[in-house]
Amino acid sequence: MMRFNFKTAVIAVLAAVSAVAIVSCSSEIDLTDGLDTTVTWGGEAFSLPIGSTAEIAVGDFLELSEGDIIRTDEDGNYYLEFSESFSQTISMTQFTSRLTVPGFAHDLEPRPVRLPEIGDIPENTPDVDVPEDVPGEDIPGIIVDGDKIGVNMGFEEEFIYEFGFEEAKDEGLVSIDRVDLSETFLRPEIELSGLDELPASMEVRVTVEVPEHYVFEESPMVDPEAGTVTFTGVMNDEGVVEFTPVTLVAIEFEPGDDAMQDFVFTDTFAVTQSVLMVSREDLEGVSGRVMDAALTIIAGSDDGNLRPESFRGKVDIDVDPVNESLVLTGIPDMLKSEDASLDFYNPRLTARVSTNANVPVDMHAQIIPVFPTGDGDEVSLDLEAPVSPDPDVIETALFWISSDDPSGNLDAAGYEWVEADVRGLLTRIPDEVRVNITAGTDPTESAYVVCDEEYTVDGEFAFNVPFSFGDSLRFAVRDTIEGMPEILSTLVRSANVQIAGTVTTTIPVNVNLKAYFLDSYMNRIEMPDITQLINGTASAGTPQETPLELNVPQTDIRNDISYLVFEFELLSGQTPGIPLSEDSSIQADIILNVPGGVTVDFNDLNF
Repeated sequence: MMRFNFKTAVIAVLAAVSAVAIVSCSSEIDLTDGLDTTVTWGGEAFSLPIGSTAEIAVGDFLELSEGDIIRTDEDGNYYLEFSESFSQTISMTQFTSRLTVPGFAHDLEPRPVRLPEIGDIPENTPDVDVPEDVPGEDIPGIIVDGDKIGVNMGFEEEFIYEFGFEEAKDEGLVSIDRVDLSETFLRPEIELSGLDELPASMEVRVTVEVPEHYVFEESPMVDPEAGTVTFTGVMNDEGVVEFTPVTLVAIEFEPGDDAMQDFVFTDTFAVTQSVLMVSREDLEGVSGRVMDAALTIIAGSDDGNLRPESFRGKVDIDVDPVNESLVLTGIPDMLKSEDASLDFYNPRLTARVSTNANVPVDMHAQIIPVFPTGDGDEVSLDLEAPVSPDPDVIETALFWISSDDPSGNLDAAGYEWVEADVRGLLTRIPDEVRVNITAGTDPTESAYVVCDEEYTVDGEFAFNVPFSFGDSLRFAVRDTIEGMPEILSTLVRSANVQIAGTVTTTIPVNVNLKAYFLDSYMNRIEMPDITQLINGTASAGTPQETPLELNVPQTDIRNDISYLVFEFELLSGQTPGIPLSEDSSIQADIILNVPGGVTVDFNDLNF
């Protein structure tokens, strides 16, 4: 920085004036009366070089340096990047117990059963045409099936089975369309007594009429059209009639069923046929004998319960809320100042939600900036998690959250756009960002729920904030130039002063230049504002020069000037959204001009 010694020049002038005074005294002539003690410097203009400001880069404006969350892309453009992850668990284990209900073991009234008299049955010879299956009307009370001779046992009875899912309703069950059962069976059991030994060929056939909404495995025993299951029990090695059970796969429900209100259901079963059969040969030894028979129809698993494996229905389950807080470190204080208005032009918030849940999950998220003075304006988001077809499969949904539709942005491909005022969220940089998430299943959507499963919902909110600004940008940086000429205070008091020179900028946004003076105590000297608009460069990286034309009006300042401050305030350019690069900068070369020169009175100078 250059420095001009105005005081030395004045001393030389005073020396010449003193010589004249000495001659006058020796001649007893006093020329001091009426002597003009003023002097004019500069002729048409007095100029005083001051020097240059520092070269102020964009990083200096924002006090930026690349760190944890402040980064530069491949073109050197600044951006902020930070993220916050979350995780939630949706437990369905409660439905295993709440949908487990007692099965049934219905005992029919015991009955005596008389075996046919062998003499009542015609011999199956060519002379006597006995059909393979002789109906009871032809041979009353007797059934002939090939070599087997049988009798109707008379166990025809209807019975009711009632069960309820009231506890599941209390756990969030809204409605149920179907429950899939785990290892649940339907089977008869029969106890026969009255004979010393049961014939080895003895078998018992039982037909059970079942509700049409009970779903059984595919089996020759099951007749879906007739709605019946026919069991055939045979003698085992221990001399007991043993039936092969049929698997009860599921129970289906009618959505409009009145029972759905209380989740108490009543179903009707009926035994429609019961026949005891024995071979003709074995019948000869027990012909006409009477046995006591006790028949039981059983439904359930080994422990006697109907135990759910999964179900389809609507559930209303609240998930434990998530409250996360991300502290933003390494952010310059200037970026967090209340005086700053950053107006990021194109901030981006993306969200990833991943889950293995079979149920639709609605999420409500609050993104809240936190400042030293309190919470800022929040952004509220409603997101719908994807639905996985299988708990072993993770499904992921991606959301692009921004103020403007990202259509045409290749980076947004594969994202679902969610409109939100992200620009309003980040007018300045907060100390931390708080993320609050509440979630729950959608009670209006039917879902396939695997009981005893714990689903996970996790994800991440990620901010990407390029340093490109809109039309509300307001941010300033100052450069203080010390060592002002001592004569400057006198100049300002006696004349209009022009701060001239050149401003060179490669910043692609406008800069408002403000100049003011400080005294030796760094206090600002009172005088009117001195400003000039510096237009941004038309092409990023290309220097643009602007002549300085800051006019300092003549002002009767109280304190002498010690410092000149240049304040550069970033403003938006004609095209908002232009990114700011670490290579962009601004610098001023400064000259003080006094148009018409400056006239001073020696009597006003302090030597």
